[in-house]
Amino acid sequence: MIAYQEIATLGDFLRLGLPPEALKQARTTHAPITPTGAGAGVVVPAGCLDVAALELDQLPVLLQVVAGGAPGVATWRWSLDGGSTWTATATTPASAAAALVTPSGVGTGVGVRFVGTLVTGATYAWTSVSSVATCRRAGNEEAVRYLSRAFTFPLTEVPTDVVRDTCAIIASDVIAVTGYRPSDGSDELFEKRAAGARKRFDAVLHGETQPRATESAPAVRGPRVSTGTRR
Repeated sequence: MIAYQEIATLGDFLRLGLPPEALKQARTTHAPITPTGAGAGVVVPAGCLDVAALELDQLPVLLQVVAGGAPGVATWRWSLDGGSTWTATATTPASAAAALVTPSGVGTGVGVRFVGTLVTGATYAWTSVSSVATCRRAGNEEAVRYLSRAFTFPLTEVPTDVVRDTCAIIASDVIAVTGYRPSDGSDELFEKRAAGARKRFDAVLHGETQPRATESAPAVRGPRVSTGTRR
């Protein structure tokens, strides 16, 4: 089994991938929601994680009801670090969604609505995961599959051009998932970048080129395989 390695980190993708406005449209799942002592009260999270602002593509959320009651009367607080630190207590909104922000005041892009009678001390936990996280995992796995023909993983040093090409593949996937369509035709440029990246990775796969990278152990390489005549 090929060892997974994060060739392109989120920081790499934010520098070499898509602009911040594209990432705000990335679909986000908020599940599973784990209630504890919740009774009939329900919390409904929604919205898209602001990946660029947070520099995170997934965010664990822990919400606690401080004083029970109906929405608009009950009070609540939330934590983004598993309960180590909490926000100040606030009154739940009666109908509209409340926006979650970080302790430093950065909006997360995630909001919550409260339904039913909330119970004092009840907690609700979930992880908001952007589709950027899923696309980034898939892009890294694709890069590892190509490069494992030439290298023994994990790599201790990854060439910048390999990181760039991996980011191009991830960007193409994110565009497809979000439906992001910049008016200046940049989407076509991203598709061409991804196609070029896959072509270069394919050349590595077939032993036609060798990026410079530092391996964790000497590579064990089989004979060069040719799938046909290349022009």
